[in-house]
Amino acid sequence: MMSSRFPAFFFIISFLSALCSSSEAQSDDQALALLSIKSEVGASSPNITSWNTAFNGGPCGDKWVGVVCDASGRITGLNMSGFYLKGKLPTDVFSSLTNLESIDFSNNELQSPFPSLNNLKNLHDLNFSNNLYKEGFPETLLSLTSLVELRFDENNLTGSIPEEISNLKLLEEIWIGGTNQFRGPLPKGLASLPNVKTLTVWGSDLNQKLPPEWSVWVNLTYLNLHDTNIHGDLPSEWGAKFTKLQQLSLYNNKLTGPIPDSWKGMTSLDQFRLKNNYLSGPVPSWISQLANASDVDFVCNYLTGTVPSVFVYKDTWQGNCFDSDSRSHDQKCTGDGTCKGGPPTEDSHDHFPTGGIIGIVIGLVILSCVILAFGYVLWRRPDYIQRRRCRRDKGADNWEVPQGVRRFTYKEILKATKSFDQSCEIGEGGFGKVYLAQLEDDKHVAIKRAGDMSHQGMKEFQNEITLLSRLHHRHLVRLEGFCDDRDEQILVYEYMSNGNLHRQLFDKHAINLNWYRRVEIALSVAKGLDYLHSFADPPVIHRDVKPSNILLDDHMIAKVSDFGISKANPEMDTHVSTRPAGTAGYLDPEYFLRRHLTTASDVYGYGVVLLELITGQLAIDHKRLEDYNLVGWVKPRLVKQGIDSIVDPRLGQNYPVDAYKELAEIAVGCTAFERGDRPTMQHVVNKLEILLASLVPPPENMAPVSLSPGTSLLKSQESSAQFSAGSGVDITNQSMGDLKIDLAFKGTTVEPR
Repeated sequence: MMSSRFPAFFFIISFLSALCSSSEAQSDDQALALLSIKSEVGASSPNITSWNTAFNGGPCGDKWVGVVCDASGRITGLNMSGFYLKGKLPTDVFSSLTNLESIDFSNNELQSPFPSLNNLKNLHDLNFSNNLYKEGFPETLLSLTSLVELRFDENNLTGSIPEEISNLKLLEEIWIGGTNQFRGPLPKGLASLPNVKTLTVWGSDLNQKLPPEWSVWVNLTYLNLHDTNIHGDLPSEWGAKFTKLQQLSLYNNKLTGPIPDSWKGMTSLDQFRLKNNYLSGPVPSWISQLANASDVDFVCNYLTGTVPSVFVYKDTWQGNCFDSDSRSHDQKCTGDGTCKGGPPTEDSHDHFPTGGIIGIVIGLVILSCVILAFGYVLWRRPDYIQRRRCRRDKGADNWEVPQGVRRFTYKEILKATKSFDQSCEIGEGGFGKVYLAQLEDDKHVAIKRAGDMSHQGMKEFQNEITLLSRLHHRHLVRLEGFCDDRDEQILVYEYMSNGNLHRQLFDKHAINLNWYRRVEIALSVAKGLDYLHSFADPPVIHRDVKPSNILLDDHMIAKVSDFGISKANPEMDTHVSTRPAGTAGYLDPEYFLRRHLTTASDVYGYGVVLLELITGQLAIDHKRLEDYNLVGWVKPRLVKQGIDSIVDPRLGQNYPVDAYKELAEIAVGCTAFERGDRPTMQHVVNKLEILLASLVPPPENMAPVSLSPGTSLLKSQESSAQFSAGSGVDITNQSMGDLKIDLAFKGTTVEPR
């Protein structure tokens, strides 16, 4: 009996031993693959210095930074975004990492050739955005049949996009725009991909018409083809199918014909950008259904008839051929067409005489030689050399003022601020002093003037303006213009009469925010951040989400401010910021481990703001003896004592308990320590929209009457230090930081909404 059991026993032991040996071999292969990444491209990376085999736990057992593993010790994800990786990845580096489901190597300096991914049959997320790959579309991507999200924007890819991309049937997100220079047309097979939600290929020369066949993309939410040389009519077939489309950017192209009436089916549009095209005919009446959209732009087309009465943006319809201003296009826009003669035809652009082209080229060559010779003589003159050495930084020579942004003269700024009179001063922040100003058209604006200590290079200032000009959303504070006369650096913003959320929450003189309005504010801020993360072009990380950077207009609508903090090349066009930023209490705790910020860092800051809205307590409060940090104070109380133990006492018992429980759950999820455990802002928006739709505003829901600018925002006698203490401790030397606006609600009245 015993002898019969021994063979089975030895078999089991042998099997387990072989299994362990196989697992150890797999772990060794995984470690070797990662160490080859470290040796080849990570020599200067501070993020992966801890990668080594000294502790024998391997990448999963020792929890190497950026490595995600499953319960079996297999590597399923690599998150190495912004890890300062430089050089060329080994061609076969991923061959042994066959269980990978997600790869993020974005925001580095990786170079061609692109490595092979042929063994990664389980890969569904790939992100190599913002690198230095200079080659054709990598063929190895076409073998990834499980791929759902492809991000390869902001590289230097060239050539055509292969037709075989149509084999990737699960693709939902396609981000390949920016500095890539693809040649069109796009593959016809794209229309066979049924699940597409995002397609952005902006900046490439596609030279094609818009395919009606794309109407199969019934889940499409974002389409960006600006500056791609597309032409022809707008497909009427899209209208009834693109009911989920939120962002449509087709500007700076050669699109012709009318705006289709069938496009009234695009009921979800929030951004509708078709400026600088050849569109003609009257504006359809259905355009009024977009009255609440954040950005509608038809500047410089050939639209006729009556000027639509919708939209608050004054420049939405400028540069067209309406009956009331038939010369507007000819005066404001460039191009060959006129209102009288109509827009240029495709033939006029495609069949320019060969002899004319030759003559122009010869003339330009001769003219260039003359200019170069004259410039060289001038360059060598001693007096010019001296002036050149003394000249201050004037920024990029080829920089153009972004369309829609006004360039103010210093004289105009002086007049608007009464020569920067102290009576106009309403605050001071890291960027400098802030003034309430009145323009010649009686419009009130907020003017930020850079101080001596925050004066940045002109190129950085230009980058600031370029980035801000791209951002248009109803829940972002709008940039009106700037001034760079006399080496000044001045930003002009829309005026927000009710100051910032910090003062409304914590100042004893502020209007009490009832339970419903707090949910509204939470949703508005979430929408603004979601736009920055998901739809801004390029995506933006706010880096300092906190109540003092959330401003309120005269209807108490919340808008996110100070989101344009940028640096000159190369960080301006990245999805990740490696520059220190943030305020204690709101700063992502993983920043201290990884030393870089991602969109998940903004989610953490938003979660803290949401907790402040729920509790009415400061993020950092040394009088709160149980725990100075609000996140640390809330979580154990919520588990042990329930929602009543954390809700702001000023709300009394009249708040919806279940709704605020859900709010608290969202906030706790947003403030999770691990970035991978936090939701995206898009997920937060979806949950809050459903939540708010289920609530009924209370009868006492009040809205402040619009106040007369200049009376309620005069600078109070409170010190800046007193104000800053409530907002947390600013730990960054930022270019536009921590605006302090003093509010005094003298004579403020309220009326029912």
